[in-house]
Amino acid sequence: MSPCKPLLLSAAILAAYPALAQTASEVPVDNNTITVTARRVGELLQDVPLTIRALSGRELQEKGITSISELSLYTPGLSYSQDFGRTQERPVIRGISALRPEAPQPVSVFIDGVYVRDGVLGVLLDDAQRVEVIKGPQSALYGRATYMGAINYITRKPGNDIDGRVSLTTATAGESSLFGAVTLPLITDRLSARLKFKSSEYGGQYTNSATGNKIGQESTDAVSLAVSFTPSSNFDAMVTFDKSNERDGLFAATIRTIPTQAAGVVTSQNGSTNLANGAVCDGKVINIVGNNAAGLPDASVPPSVTNRLNGWPCGPTTFTGTTVRRNEADLANYIDPKTGINYGNIAGLDRGINRSTLTLNYNFGGGYVLTSQTGHTRQYANLGADQSYSAVQFTPAFLGGASWLSYNRDILRYTSQELRLQSPTDRAVTWLAGVYFYK
Repeated sequence: MSPCKPLLLSAAILAAYPALAQTASEVPVDNNTITVTARRVGELLQDVPLTIRALSGRELQEKGITSISELSLYTPGLSYSQDFGRTQERPVIRGISALRPEAPQPVSVFIDGVYVRDGVLGVLLDDAQRVEVIKGPQSALYGRATYMGAINYITRKPGNDIDGRVSLTTATAGESSLFGAVTLPLITDRLSARLKFKSSEYGGQYTNSATGNKIGQESTDAVSLAVSFTPSSNFDAMVTFDKSNERDGLFAATIRTIPTQAAGVVTSQNGSTNLANGAVCDGKVINIVGNNAAGLPDASVPPSVTNRLNGWPCGPTTFTGTTVRRNEADLANYIDPKTGINYGNIAGLDRGINRSTLTLNYNFGGGYVLTSQTGHTRQYANLGADQSYSAVQFTPAFLGGASWLSYNRDILRYTSQELRLQSPTDRAVTWLAGVYFYK
């Protein structure tokens, strides 16, 4: 979604903000301090020698932040954007990211300390206690996919008082959302639950010039249940169940029109032009070379004739208007050519995610705390797309006549288990030991 759409209506009902139930590993603070868990233990923000951007739940609510991509607008050095709609995502901290979006990224997201592999753009920040963005290498504490940073989303825990919240939002481009959350104490000071839900729609900002239909629609329905159990003063447990369904239309994208070359004449398009070897672009001399046997650029290998003729694109490209072209007809009622199975309308993204976590904290006394965190995720995703991005059905017959359509059906399951033992935090020397398993 675009973060710049003007808001038309936003209404919220807040029942109460009672003191949140504390786990054995949290640090009690007053309203003038911020507690973070960037180093896997509860610490005051000003005591942590890391670069951290921490936003409380109230700040997120006041700024209207309801997604990771919107969070990045208020976090210097962080970019979290879509790739091919919500099918893939590209987190960037301090300008570093993986080139291919399906590759392990240098920045990972955690919910209450549990790793979330993908589908993060659908994670709802409406009911956050706080969000921490930790910048810089965090591989020692969070894992190998955090060598540029980590984002930890801490949910609002079930408390000992009844409280709830409902919010309704409408905006331009067919955007609307309804969110609700309620805490229900089941057994005083021992057992409580928090239930939340959200249903959101976005109509899309672009129109398919081939059909007149909208492009880039997004729809999300999500429900979550958290149950907190505190049978004694030195032990607590929390189990969560999250279920979300996303149904998006074809993502908005367009082919960049590049300069053309014919009879030695280069024609500029969209404000971009091609330059030959030896020319200067943005203050740098263009030197097109070929690849050696290892597949690496090598100045001793001359470039191909085509590369020499096309030159090097120089200058920005621009895109104006609100229309794109897509082939929707062949995706509207798709029949698998090999199996004969009719999958119906497969255009866009159809994804369902089920997550469950179990967190256990045991305080041995004297400040020594053992924490166990178990996470399990099952996800299915169906994605149908027009890879020509211009409503072209097939390549020419002399090139094989292949279809430009693609349809992916994926099932992903992953499980993680972590054990951590922390020392008292009020000593001159503190330590944290742990083991981590991920499959």
